[in-house]
Amino acid sequence: MDKGKLYAIGVGPGDPELLTLKAKRILEAVDYLFIPVSREDKRSIAFSIITKVVKKDWKIIEVLVPMTNDLVILQESWDETAKKISEVLDQGRDCAYITLGDPGTYSSFSYIHKSLVALMPNLKVEIIPGITSYQAISAWVNKPLVEGQENLTIVPAVQNREKISTQLDNFDNIVFLKAGKKYREIDEILKQKGISARLTLASRFGFEDGFYTEDLNELNGKELDYLTSLLVKK
Repeated sequence: MDKGKLYAIGVGPGDPELLTLKAKRILEAVDYLFIPVSREDKRSIAFSIITKVVKKDWKIIEVLVPMTNDLVILQESWDETAKKISEVLDQGRDCAYITLGDPGTYSSFSYIHKSLVALMPNLKVEIIPGITSYQAISAWVNKPLVEGQENLTIVPAVQNREKISTQLDNFDNIVFLKAGKKYREIDEILKQKGISARLTLASRFGFEDGFYTEDLNELNGKELDYLTSLLVKK
């Protein structure tokens, strides 16, 4: 029996209208859908996006991708997800794994893919790119990410102060992802260094409660969720 094919689909940053036509076509075609969740009782944001565009009764398999830095726990979850996907593919059935943003940019899929290849060396897989949060935010706030001879780095904000400081020194434009708990520290480092920069914080792009601001004082130090990015332009 021929093995099935896996589609890793980026569903974009939140606005259902940014789901690509190719992603929509494949989601309409597959019967099995793998949905990553960070907790067993938590609703999938990626799934909520696609159901606004695609109406289908999939065979849904939720897979746990815990929010932890423990590599042992993470590897166990990636291996378990790969095993579940391989069981469907072994039946000759095509399936899709959905992820926020793009599968190739800070996505759980890149790790699951490695585990799958170890299980199935002849894995048939197609990665469907999605619009990233930083692309969408750049358009939302009407500011280019990078121009001319400038450089750009895109990094998670969940790193130590020394690394953040180094990036602020070395790049003209920095996008800090998952900055909801770190934007105050980044602003503080900039001030301590005397670096003049324009800051734009954007949170929950594409959702009803989404907003952006260029004045961090408006936030009164409020802690925001992980769907928050900080754009720094020097």
